[in-house]
Amino acid sequence: MELQGTDRADVLIGGAGNDVLYGYGGADTLQGGSGDDVLAGGAGNDILRGGGGDDYLLGGSGDDTIDGGSGNDWASYEDATASVRVDLNLATPQTTGGGGVDVLNGVENLYGSVHNDVLIGDAGANYLHGAQGDDTLIGGAGDDHFEGGAGVDFIDGGEGYDTISYDDGVAAGAFVDLRVPVQYPYDPARHGSDKLISVEGIWGSNYDDAFIGNAAENGLFGNGGNDTLTAIGGGDLLDGGAGDDLLTASAQGGDVLRGGDGDDVLVGGEGRDTLVGGQGQDALSGGAQKDYFVFDVGDSVAIDALGEGVDIITGFGLDDQLVFNNALRAAGEGAWSFETSTADSYADALAFAMARLVPGDPTNVYAAVKVGADVFVFAGTVDGAGGHLDDVVQLSGVGLDAIAYHNFLF
Repeated sequence: MELQGTDRADVLIGGAGNDVLYGYGGADTLQGGSGDDVLAGGAGNDILRGGGGDDYLLGGSGDDTIDGGSGNDWASYEDATASVRVDLNLATPQTTGGGGVDVLNGVENLYGSVHNDVLIGDAGANYLHGAQGDDTLIGGAGDDHFEGGAGVDFIDGGEGYDTISYDDGVAAGAFVDLRVPVQYPYDPARHGSDKLISVEGIWGSNYDDAFIGNAAENGLFGNGGNDTLTAIGGGDLLDGGAGDDLLTASAQGGDVLRGGDGDDVLVGGEGRDTLVGGQGQDALSGGAQKDYFVFDVGDSVAIDALGEGVDIITGFGLDDQLVFNNALRAAGEGAWSFETSTADSYADALAFAMARLVPGDPTNVYAAVKVGADVFVFAGTVDGAGGHLDDVVQLSGVGLDAIAYHNFLF
């Protein structure tokens, strides 16, 4: 439902759905319902009550009272005529600057203006969006998320696990090194040189980003583009997303590397890491200790006699493990078999693996076939009257003695 007021003091009350209420001029009272509502007060000293749902509240000019109610609600100062300073810790009237003297309650998130704003979060989980301008965004004790927008921004996550995003309307990739406070994005006209403090996670753009973690447990997400993600402190999650990405684990270990879509390169560190190739033709390299190489069903391209698009693993050793998710799903539903052989070509290796798919045999079938200097490992499933191969990976530069039944994790 959409309701529009006048230049007088209007009272607009929404319903149970997702409502849009415009007060325009005058001292208006706008009351949302249980849905996700948009309330815009306009000029005048307005009262905005979001009610239930996740609401977006825009007080406009004048001295406004903004109450988000229940849900995850926003207070927006996008139409402010000058810089604003808004503190979610204050429940009393606060002079915001370009947004008048406002009272905020039940608001979790803030959206700034085109000017140089100061947005301060509280002890909860806040989302602070600076929009344009050289903004200062300060989180509190909760797990906060930040978007600086255009300009040179200062961002302090405070306590909790805090993240920043560079995916909102950007025109180029970003470079972020969490070990140092000053960042150097590829496009200074778009990002400026932001200063980040106490930020643990990064969401990238659809362009080519480069992110480096720090001593904390980081989450680095490339999103689109051909990204370069590097772990430092151990216990990190690196997710390349779409594109051809390079993911490198830390020396400490305990990292999870997920390539996502595209032809990715995943490099394990000295500790125990988990490498998940994802879609596309990926190259996975293990480190010194026990690593886990994980493949979803059909991660590799179509399994045919040409062997094109097969994921390649280097540095595979006796302590490493292959995890095929079709086997994980079938655990407890049937026995499994593992056989080895040698062959003169990939096509012959494929034929050997296909011959292992015999109705009535174990549900999960594995075959390791040495061809030249490499070993191809096939994973298949027997069901009903037939069977099919789910995945194949290439272990580079190893012999058949490098893989045995204990290398498969159920």
